Amino acid sequence: MASRKTRARKNLSRARNEFYLERVVEAAERVFAERSFDAAKIQEIADEAGIALGTLYKVFRGKAEIFRSIHERRSRDLFAACEAALRPDAPPLAQLLDFVTAYLEFLIAHPEYLRMHLGDSSAWGFGGRFETHVQARAWRRGHETEVGLFERGIDEGVFIDRDPSLLVRMMAAIQQVQLAHWIEGGRKETPETLLAEMRVDLVRTFCRPEVARWLAASERNTRRGRHR
Repeated sequence: MASRKTRARKNLSRARNEFYLERVVEAAERVFAERSFDAAKIQEIADEAGIALGTLYKVFRGKAEIFRSIHERRSRDLFAACEAALRPDAPPLAQLLDFVTAYLEFLIAHPEYLRMHLGDSSAWGFGGRFETHVQARAWRRGHETEVGLFERGIDEGVFIDRDPSLLVRMMAAIQQVQLAHWIEGGRKETPETLLAEMRVDLVRTFCRPEVARWLAASERNTRRGRHR
């Protein structure tokens, strides 16, 4: 009997801690997005979560641990979404567009995390600077996937012939600028319009000229067909 009561208390405590953990993570993401990690105060996070500071410290040791937890959770979910979008039998350009679209859709759907992501140099340029092993692993696997797609596309004459790793970093840098511009502009464009423009820019920038021209003509014909 006592053992059953002990298990029940432990389960209740675990559920309560998980509830507080979720509240803190969601609140901290908003605070970090608005204030930045350096400027944010731990008390602000507790206030945003609607809990006492002492309660927050029962589930997190401090601000840095909360920050790492956000990146770990989002990185895992982000890469899972990208992997799920890949069609195994599709050509490399289609796969790259699917992979990148899933990545962009995830960030656009999580604007607070997008702001944090944009402030992180590891988002595009420096693969060694991460808050967690989960984040590092997700970045590395994503980078390797995109490098592999560029390698295949170069071999098939679809992409421009340059170092695939460099192309991946250039693509990520362009996308970060486009996302930052969208955020700073007040998100006036719809997500659908932003995604369409970013996909067009990817093709225009990284595909061989004859491929880009053919795709542009194909897209124009498709649009005409829709309006008939």
